[in-house]
Amino acid sequence: MKKTDAIKLFGTTLSDLGKALNNRCKSAISRWPDDLDEDQINMVIGAAVRRRIKIPKILLETIKIKKENK
Repeated sequence: MKKTDAIKLFGTTLSDLGKALNNRCKSAISRWPDDLDEDQINMVIGAAVRRRIKIPKILLETIKIKKENK
């Protein structure tokens, strides 16, 4: 999952993502890599589930492919 995809799930800014992730500051999220690691992906998906946000199938497929290639 790309950081931009994670942001789009919750809005349009780093602040929107930060609020969804229990108020993590946008400066911390700005230091995340463009390709999120497994822990970051888990945080994003967990926040989406808690907020009942539908995760696009294409994102879930990219996560599955990434995990299979390990």
